[in-house]
Amino acid sequence: MTFSSNVFETDYSTALIQGINLNYFTLKSNNLNCNVENGSGDLYLFEAGSTPINLDFDATNNWWGTNDSIEVADEIYDYFDNLQTGVVDYNPFLNEPDITAPVSPVCEFVKVDLGGGTIQFNWSRNKESDITGYRIYWDTLNSFSFSNFIDVGNDTTVTLSNLDFNKIYAITAHDNNSLTGGMPDQLNGFESWYTYVTTKVSTLLLHLTMLS
Repeated sequence: MTFSSNVFETDYSTALIQGINLNYFTLKSNNLNCNVENGSGDLYLFEAGSTPINLDFDATNNWWGTNDSIEVADEIYDYFDNLQTGVVDYNPFLNEPDITAPVSPVCEFVKVDLGGGTIQFNWSRNKESDITGYRIYWDTLNSFSFSNFIDVGNDTTVTLSNLDFNKIYAITAHDNNSLTGGMPDQLNGFESWYTYVTTKVSTLLLHLTMLS
């Protein structure tokens, strides 16, 4: 069985895929996004089982969030870390995301309170070659939709006014097939799922606090 054209995203120090008899599966043409260390050691994306019998796993031709072979190898836990597991074969790997997969969520999204209802938003740029812009959403209707959004183009920072800093904000990335924004485009893979904002303390405000 082959899993292809998917997006896998995690920022936790647990295995993304694990189990026994992984030789029955292959993982190809997928984007493994935002897979970073979480402060407690390497992120183990794959555990190739608990015994060395028939457990090699084909994970070639995937995008691992980097084109550095050393960084890719560091993300994989297999025979070379534990002789009781099989080998994860990841070479060759993609040097950029596979754009046949759904659009990947933005990896980082932060807000800075500039005061007076003005908020600066900053985010990391998606690596897909077909990304045409980003949308910022606010005023949640439920766990999967918002009543307001704005398309902020293809930059990675924007300052917006007349907003409540304490509201919940989220961002998505989209390609040129995305027309309306929101759930229809997300289900079709033309727009990413939501990445919710985190708060970053303004350097200026921090300095003022220290001086007071």
